[in-house]
Amino acid sequence: MGLVASSCWWFLGRQQKRATSVSDRTTLLFAMPQYRVLDVTLEPGGSRRVLVENVAQQGGCPACGVLSGVVKDRPMSRVKDLPHGLVPLVVWVRKRRFVCAERLCTRRSFTETSSQLPARARVTTRLKVRVCAAVATTNRAVSEVATDHGIAWWTVHRILVKAAADVLRQAVVEPGSDHDAALTCWAVTSAHTARGSLPCSSSRCEIHPRAVTVSTSPCRTSHRLEP
Repeated sequence: MGLVASSCWWFLGRQQKRATSVSDRTTLLFAMPQYRVLDVTLEPGGSRRVLVENVAQQGGCPACGVLSGVVKDRPMSRVKDLPHGLVPLVVWVRKRRFVCAERLCTRRSFTETSSQLPARARVTTRLKVRVCAAVATTNRAVSEVATDHGIAWWTVHRILVKAAADVLRQAVVEPGSDHDAALTCWAVTSAHTARGSLPCSSSRCEIHPRAVTVSTSPCRTSHRLEP
């Protein structure tokens, strides 16, 4: 009887080790930084449903900065990620909503974030990087890149506007110069474009008299300065 019991424990331990190793290999294959794969299922249409979770066990409150590991609930949300092979993947993220450990903090709870999925993000950072590179380095159409990555063209446009604004924000420009005025025109136009309206609908910019609106495609609007 003791031999049978020990054999059962050995078998169960080996099965648990095998399940853990398969999960680790799947996480390694999925290769999403800071996340591990919890489950992979086959959907009726042939796609794969992938459930992932952040490996961090604690999160910092965005209001007070105090770390907390007390989980209030675990909501799930669907996000867009890089395509993997020819089989469509439907990626779901199980997020932790932590209870703030600071009693004096006005924010009672908060949802965890990461570099791949900032607050309220529906597209992973690595997909944003891939999309920007596909448009900027290959000069492909926004709609074509959007179709290849399974997202809408206006999502690609917002990603490009955000990336360009970050680059312009880091540029060293002399205040009051023509270059500074052109960047100001571009930034304002891009912000309005993301909301669906253009302040510079005509060929002449309303912000700077020497800036002329240049439209290279329905989704690309910039400015140049006349001599």
